[in-house]
Amino acid sequence: MREMRLSPSIYWEKFNSLSRESSETFQQFATRLMSLFDLYLESRKIDKNYEKLFDLIIYDRIKSVLPPFLSRHVLALESATENRWIGRHALVDALHGVYTRRSSRRSHRVNKHATATERATVHVHATAVSPRIARIKHV
Repeated sequence: MREMRLSPSIYWEKFNSLSRESSETFQQFATRLMSLFDLYLESRKIDKNYEKLFDLIIYDRIKSVLPPFLSRHVLALESATENRWIGRHALVDALHGVYTRRSSRRSHRVNKHATATERATVHVHATAVSPRIARIKHV
């Protein structure tokens, strides 16, 4: 019989939201946490590799702050991979590409009729979003 597997994001969510039951010992709670974390790492195919684990933790932290439209974009990219995650470098590059395109379109709209102050505001916003976007020249 084939065992039913959850998606990596469900394992991660369950791990982060797990709370200790009043009737269980801390050892039992720790065991449940370790089991969920192990299932999560297995679903991401980490294979006890420290570098992969490090990348995965940073990767998940970045994903935790994404707006919904970017979360959906990343989920689509993840679903096309065998490991169900694209890696930290690919994630950063993909997000940089999306923000660069969005920032560029926004700056073109603003620049058309903007005052110098408004153009500077767009530049400051883009800089706050990503240091890489700060390199975009605003006219």
